[in-house]
Amino acid sequence: MKPNDINTIELLIPKEEFALILEGKLLEVSKEIDNASYTRLLDVDGDGVPFFNDALLDRHFDPTTIAGEDTLTGIIHMWNNGRYPLIPNQELAFVHLYEEGGERSRGEVVLPLREIYFRPVMSSTKNPLRFRVNEEDDSWLNDPEGPLCLWQMVMVISPESSCR
Repeated sequence: MKPNDINTIELLIPKEEFALILEGKLLEVSKEIDNASYTRLLDVDGDGVPFFNDALLDRHFDPTTIAGEDTLTGIIHMWNNGRYPLIPNQELAFVHLYEEGGERSRGEVVLPLREIYFRPVMSSTKNPLRFRVNEEDDSWLNDPEGPLCLWQMVMVISPESSCR
């Protein structure tokens, strides 16, 4: 299989991380799941609704009870007892990494993915970034016990087998 627009995700990463990846010292890259990126990162139906891994889903889940009218936020950011129950995009097989910096000197490399998993985005105090939706204005409020969480998709790479 060769990299293409469907099976490859593009990420811009800091120069330091890019160098560590090329040296084989950094084997993971991540991307936060948000309203702009979820359809690229997750398996979704024709209407853009993510598919659930039923084995991981809390049986009492109702996105409208945790995020009000914003059902999408309730789905892609659900805490679900610390287990992310959505399915990664099954077509993703490669990551195209771009080094931050000037256009002419910027490095790039395409690497195959060995594994994809999810983890919470952590705060500076090493706790999951959890929140709830304010019912009055739909703003997000930090809440260490909130029903929602910022999540990231972690892609484990194989630096020894560059595609370009």
